[in-house]
Amino acid sequence: MAQPSVSAPSTVRRLGSKPRLSVVVPFYGVENYIGDCLESIRVQHLSDIEVIMVDDGSPDGSRSVAEAYAAQDPRFRVVTRENGGLGPARNTGTEHAAGEYLTFVDSDDLVTRHGFSRMIEALDTTGSSFVGGNARRFNNSSGVKPSWAQLHAFARTRFATHVFDHPVLARDRMVWNKVYRRDFWDEFGYEFPAIRYEDYPVTLKAHLDAVTVDILSQPVYYWRERESGDSITQQVFRYDNLLDRVRSASMVVDLVAAAPKPVRLRTHVMLAESDFVSIVQAFATATEDECYQLIDLGHELVERLGIDALQQRTRYDQLQYHAMLARDVELLRELAVFRRDGGLRGGARAFKVPRSLGRYEYAYPGHGRSYLPKDVFLSPAKDLALRTTVNAVRWEDDGLHVRAVAEVRHLPTGADSSLRVFAVSSAIREQVPVRRFEDVDSHGQLAYCGFEMVIDRATLARWGAAEAPVRFDLQLSSGGARRNGLLRGLRPGSATFPEGGFLTDQLWVQPSSNRSGELLLSWHVAPWTITAGEVDGDDLVLTARAPRPLQVAQFVLPGNRYAEDLRYPATCRIDGGATHLIGRIPLSEVAARTDDDDPFLRITTRGIQVRAGGKHHPLLWDAGRRSVISRVGDNQFRLTRSAAGYANLWESAVRLVADSAELDGPDLVVRGRSLAADGDWVLSWRRYLPGTEDYVEVAATSVTGTDWTVRVPVADLLDVEGVPHEVDPLASLVTWTLFSTSAENDLSTAVLPETLLVSRLPLVCTGDRRRGTLRPHGDTLQVDVRFDVPATAARAPQSGGK
Repeated sequence: MAQPSVSAPSTVRRLGSKPRLSVVVPFYGVENYIGDCLESIRVQHLSDIEVIMVDDGSPDGSRSVAEAYAAQDPRFRVVTRENGGLGPARNTGTEHAAGEYLTFVDSDDLVTRHGFSRMIEALDTTGSSFVGGNARRFNNSSGVKPSWAQLHAFARTRFATHVFDHPVLARDRMVWNKVYRRDFWDEFGYEFPAIRYEDYPVTLKAHLDAVTVDILSQPVYYWRERESGDSITQQVFRYDNLLDRVRSASMVVDLVAAAPKPVRLRTHVMLAESDFVSIVQAFATATEDECYQLIDLGHELVERLGIDALQQRTRYDQLQYHAMLARDVELLRELAVFRRDGGLRGGARAFKVPRSLGRYEYAYPGHGRSYLPKDVFLSPAKDLALRTTVNAVRWEDDGLHVRAVAEVRHLPTGADSSLRVFAVSSAIREQVPVRRFEDVDSHGQLAYCGFEMVIDRATLARWGAAEAPVRFDLQLSSGGARRNGLLRGLRPGSATFPEGGFLTDQLWVQPSSNRSGELLLSWHVAPWTITAGEVDGDDLVLTARAPRPLQVAQFVLPGNRYAEDLRYPATCRIDGGATHLIGRIPLSEVAARTDDDDPFLRITTRGIQVRAGGKHHPLLWDAGRRSVISRVGDNQFRLTRSAAGYANLWESAVRLVADSAELDGPDLVVRGRSLAADGDWVLSWRRYLPGTEDYVEVAATSVTGTDWTVRVPVADLLDVEGVPHEVDPLASLVTWTLFSTSAENDLSTAVLPETLLVSRLPLVCTGDRRRGTLRPHGDTLQVDVRFDVPATAARAPQSGGK
């Protein structure tokens, strides 16, 4: 937990003037989180703020943390009230706020360093009523990921817009990623209701009342996902929680009753997608008495939403809707359990309807009930599409190996299926030999869907001679269906961080993915490369290779809107006809002139370029399989590469870094480096127990130097309870995350997987009918344990066809 520093940032506020921004932070029972939240606010780029911390009758030590900030920073103050819930606490904070602008922060979340200044800058420019920014979800065991709640509404930056112009904004239901003009807030008298899910009625009404709003696609807010699952939004299936959902939804439906139809429909669909599904899924665990309460609650909601909204949802949602209308508790429970247990993974399996012409239906529960419309089971032709995943992209002695899966969605892939793969570009279309074998399909069943391409270096060089990017076109015939499409769906590991390299002295090939998620081979002719890096005190010494002789050059670290470009001279040396560039980058200066915008990992990434002849040249990574790491003060630097193969300099908080992983007999061995000041850490594989913050650990290992090794018997990770799941064979049993814990202050953080390690994953270990897969997940290293699908011998290689 963060503690306030002794000296607070200076403010630019004049004595007696009101602050530019009031930040309202209600708190209750968040002793373990509030310090990090307040610290992320304290270090804001915008210093002219006031922070009203509202103690909502908190029963733990949260108030002590808040009072420590108030004692050391005059911008912070504590307001006390009796416990009444988050909404009333926000209202209390608003009453005490005096700023020109107003924002709300939940006390277990974080805000980005530049988030407030970005949003106020937008409002100052456009004059809009309020502004909202994108968000990320995070926790210590899963890293950082996009937030589902903002996925659609904040996909694009839009200034001076409105929900009537862009109805997708009706999906925006959170209050905390926004800054409001205080006079706009007071003009319409917004107040939060004393219920859970109090955000949506206020947020949507503000969208409707606003003259214009600004939408920023950049993240301004980090939304915590508790490991324990004890936050309000994670207790979704309790009846009192669902009752508040329906109360909130009813307020929202009333708000849009007179809105244009596109806005009204978007809002109703959003409620059907989240609130209705939460109600019907509660049947999986509800008691018999609760089931009838849930039916009444569900009827109340669907009567408000109407059939149009449900018809916009999936056929499975519609099936649950009809079961709800019929008050069929038995089917509602069966449907909820089927979905909860993974029956929709990849979409349920489809089967051909006897005596029909190309008609397929899903194997959902409920077949045979006469009151159900037949079309809720229908599998549309568009659902039976080609599905591909790329599991690995690796170099071997004989060339580039691409291992993937191809299937027609929802149909079993048999040995009688056929697959042809073509390398395609603007210059070529050439069939590629494939080896086919049995692999696990999207339904967790063993099928003849796996294939591997081995492309030798000579073929790659021939394709690269045209310098046109190459993709892979698949033609699959399976189960009476013929489908074709491009190979896409790269899974975390070597597929997302594949290695590139020289095919000839002048031609480099780089596997990667494009914006559509397709596997792509790109070519670089006579590239500029980084060949070595080493640490000398606080300096990073770089060696690069230029494709032509030079006399004057600079290493450049490009900046952004908050940090300027950094330039350092390079010495040019010609050796054996090759031009080498050597430069020294003072990391202390980089640290002093970097302004990160990541409140969780504090990661800032800068590309490394060479400026020569008036142009900037990015550097491809050709410096081996181990990054270069160094520490300067509280900052850790890593010289490594990006997913596209370019050299990067990563700056972050000090974390242990994993460099390699291997199976050594019965053990899983992970090695890495530590730059921690105390040099005394304990590493362990940790998994959290559902519904608590308790966890189980294995393989505790002390770290006493800069290099560390953690060795654990694979059996210890795979030895977990469970039985094979009939509905979802791919169901995860447990997930282990590699953690490091400081012996000095008992602080635990997830170990960072080095990107050069990621390029050699996944790593699979098996035992006792279980399979553990070591993969990167966000910025963590995890072992996911599932039941193993029984393997059979791979089929013999077959070129082209079957």
